[in-house]
Amino acid sequence: VNEVSRTKLMRGSFLIETGFGSVEVKIGTAFGKVLNVAPEFESCKLVAERAGVSLDEVYKEAATMARKQIGERE
Repeated sequence: VNEVSRTKLMRGSFLIETGFGSVEVKIGTAFGKVLNVAPEFESCKLVAERAGVSLDEVYKEAATMARKQIGERE
């Protein structure tokens, strides 16, 4: 039997401005480091519909911009 431990991430969210509009981005942190960055699907979908672009375009831009902004914070 192998014992496994697990660390629960602290979760939060913030808005990121993209060229298409504001998108909510979720982040997961542990031990003072950001471990996960994920644009919120419904937020991306709504922005994509309003801007007349693909969901994929909005998601990718939001993820890229969020990672850049988080990198500036750390």
